[in-house]
Amino acid sequence: MTTTTTTQQTFLKEWQPFDKLNKMVQRKIVTHFMNNTYKWQPTHDKTDTKYFIYPTFRQIDALLGLAYTSTGDYAGLWVCNGGYLWYDNEHHFIGFAINDKGQVIGIADDKDENSIYITL
Repeated sequence: MTTTTTTQQTFLKEWQPFDKLNKMVQRKIVTHFMNNTYKWQPTHDKTDTKYFIYPTFRQIDALLGLAYTSTGDYAGLWVCNGGYLWYDNEHHFIGFAINDKGQVIGIADDKDENSIYITL
């Protein structure tokens, strides 16, 4: 079950042990995108939008350019490639993090960078 909230989350500042937590996040991302339908817009042109169907983490990573960073407010896998993976009509995914409850959370922003949090 996917839960979406606008309530601010508290996230881990670093993933330790990294290998174990990174594999958990990758599995959650793959499972989530296999079980939900989203749209991918590779350019600023809305007519380029198509369904996002990528069954492996390697394919998802190649498209989104997910990079681990722990130097900001909290650690996460951040979308570094251009384009928009739309959660809904207003919010696009910007990254994935682990909250203080050990849940993997998708972070999606609107055009004004207001974030919503999706429990994967």
